[in-house]
Amino acid sequence: MSDQYKEPQIDQEDPTTEPEHEEYHHQEIWAEGSYRAEPETAPAVPVERKGNSIASFVLGIISILLYFTTFPALICAVIGLVMGISGKKQGGKSFAVAGIVLSIIGLVSAVLFVVGIVFVVSYSFDLIQNGIFEEFMEFDLASAIIRIFR
Repeated sequence: MSDQYKEPQIDQEDPTTEPEHEEYHHQEIWAEGSYRAEPETAPAVPVERKGNSIASFVLGIISILLYFTTFPALICAVIGLVMGISGKKQGGKSFAVAGIVLSIIGLVSAVLFVVGIVFVVSYSFDLIQNGIFEEFMEFDLASAIIRIFR
């Protein structure tokens, strides 16, 4: 018989011995003497998407800093609030919660600023209509100081 038709012999490893090279343990033999390594894959780790959370955080800070500009602060606060809620669902909960809180603070401060301005303006118009404002305009500071120190 020729060598071509012989039954292949399978090398049986001794189960009591460890493989000589641990790194070659997961390799396949392609051809005589050449090896192909199996691709090493990392374990599946859930990826947190923090983009919306961080954007919410930044917009919340901006809305607080710009509360006196009202319109840009309200826009930043509302967008930050929406992005914080969506970021909380995606992952990155700490930035999302901070962004939601900062956006609410910015929203409330901008609204309170507008209410305060409206109150001051309406009160000023009321003073002007009642003529009380004219008394303040005629007030002489020098004479008032002299009266205090007499």
